[in-house]
Parts: sequence; C-alpha cells; structure tokens
Amino acid sequence: MKKLLALVLCAALLLTCTGCSAFMEGFQEGLQGALQDAANEANKEIARGTVDGNVYSSEYSGLTFTKPDSWTYATDEEIADTMEVGADVIDADSFAETLGQMATVYDMMVIDMESGSNVSIMYENLQLTNGGAMTAEAYADVLKGQFDELKEMNYTVSNTETVSLGGEDWLRMTTSVEYSGISMTQAYYLRASGTVMMAVVITVLGDTELSSVEAMFS
Repeated sequence: MKKLLALVLCAALLLTCTGCSAFMEGFQEGLQGALQDAANEANKEIARGTVDGNVYSSEYSGLTFTKPDSWTYATDEEIADTMEVGADVIDADSFAETLGQMATVYDMMVIDMESGSNVSIMYENLQLTNGGAMTAEAYADVLKGQFDELKEMNYTVSNTETVSLGGEDWLRMTTSVEYSGISMTQAYYLRASGTVMMAVVITVLGDTELSSVEAMFS
C-alpha cells in the first residue's frame, strides 16, 4: 500500500511542479507580493467540494462522484497530511485563501483499498506556478516532458483527447505506467478556469477499467 500511496503523491508532485521554473523566476524578480494579490483575487470564488455518504460534489468544478461502497474517501486530516498542512487550512472557510498561497491544493481523494485504484481531484494556482493562465493543452505538454524525469517509473502516453466528464469537456491524457513491478493506467483530466488548472487523476490497477471509474462521475 505504501507503493500505491507513493504513486498518488507522485501524480500530485508532477502537477505541483508544472510551472516551478516560472514560480522561482517570479520570486527572483521580486514579484511575490503582486503575484499573491492577483492569486487571491483570481481564486476567491473557489469553494471546497463536499462529501455526503458515498457522494462527492463540487459546485466549482461541476463534478459529482459516487463511489462504490468498497471504496474509501480520504479524511480531511489525511488530505492535509498529504499536503503537509493542518486540516484547518483546507476547510470550507479557508480553501480559497489556501489556494492563493499554495501552488496546489487537494479537494478530494478516494481509493479502492483492495485493488489500489484511486481518484484525486486537485487545483493548481497557475498565477503562482506559471505567472498566469495556461491552456490544458500546454499544461499537458509540460507534463509529458516531466514524465521522462521520473527515473523510477516508466510512463508511456497512449493518447490525448477531449472527453466528457460530469457533462463538461476535459482534456484527457492517458498513460501506462510501470512502477516497482506494478502495471497500471493513469489518466490526467485537465480543464483550465482562469488562472486555475483543475485536475482529476484516475489511477486504475488490476481488473479495474478506466471507463468504469469515469462512469462514477456525473
């Protein structure tokens, strides 16, 4: 299970670092304060999704996800631990402010403890990591380049296409991954909203089909 958790974190790290160089340049040029103010303004309408029983829903992303009974949602404390922050930092009242200060925040994580298949939903503040807005297509191109830097994993991009998820168009980049003898499919669903990149990462292992997890969204 530790290997599977490491894979989830690896996906998050890729998304977090997409615009790292631009982020550092911004600081080097003394633009931290200006970027922070702009980020706070751009992200003020972002709201945390909610979980009620088996159903996660988000007015901001427009996504609803209904998990099978055998899957488990991560608690706020577990999500906060992943981000290395306190749980109060990602509560409903603080979520928008947190995204104004951090490169990436998680909204939801859910896992099938038996197979290891999992879903993560996160948002990246492009104002901080890229200095401004970025298309999903450009973001996917950066991700492709970063796959080669993961020496311990073997990523192969099979296709990139626009698909419907929860009734909205998302750019889906599907990859096959080999990690410590484990074979899996990992799909990145990307949609830009101003200076925020919304990202859904679905990882399927064993007999789980990607289409069956996509069908859990509405």
